[in-house]
Amino acid sequence: MSPRRPSTGRLAIVIAAFAIAVVDLVTAVHLATSAPAPAGDRVPGRVAVSSPTPAPAASPSPVTTPAPATPAPAAPAQPARLQLPNIGVDAPVEAVGATPQNTMDVPRNVQDVGWYAPGVRPGQPGDAVIDGHLDWYTGPAVFVNLARLQVGDRVVIVLSDGSALAFRVTRLASYPVDRPPADLFSRDGPPRLSLITCSGAWDGHEYQRRLVVDAEPV
Repeated sequence: MSPRRPSTGRLAIVIAAFAIAVVDLVTAVHLATSAPAPAGDRVPGRVAVSSPTPAPAASPSPVTTPAPATPAPAAPAQPARLQLPNIGVDAPVEAVGATPQNTMDVPRNVQDVGWYAPGVRPGQPGDAVIDGHLDWYTGPAVFVNLARLQVGDRVVIVLSDGSALAFRVTRLASYPVDRPPADLFSRDGPPRLSLITCSGAWDGHEYQRRLVVDAEPV
């Protein structure tokens, strides 16, 4: 069964009423969106809202550049090799200290020499001391020919930075094992280099004397 249509007269009345409602709605919207009252005119029931003045843009904070770090001073160059051209020695240098008996220690490798690191560096004021084995159970060691040096022979210390210090032999002397020279290990006076090895008779425990070769810078 089809729905009944309203009569033409009734439809016209409905359309007219809808049109009036639309006009009233448009008018209301227009009034609601019209320009606000001029400044100073108060409209009852409303609070005048003024547009806030934009805050000035904050200027960027200055960036503080840190001061360049002061580089740490370079460690002093250490003795790296000992060269004695006239007796064919070109040996690595080990840094050594003192034994529990308070004597200068010796290098671990019998073909190396030992520099007394708590003492004076070669080239500095005082006596820089380097020792080495005369021989070992396996045979001759690094200073087996130290006694063959002569006054005036050249001694070279190559440092860890590649530079070199030149000395010349000034004296060879032998001392009892328990009575070393008084100025050995001295920390003052002109720069000097002392090379030490065993000498004298072997008593089944140790050699009874020490050979000390002194050298000064050239």
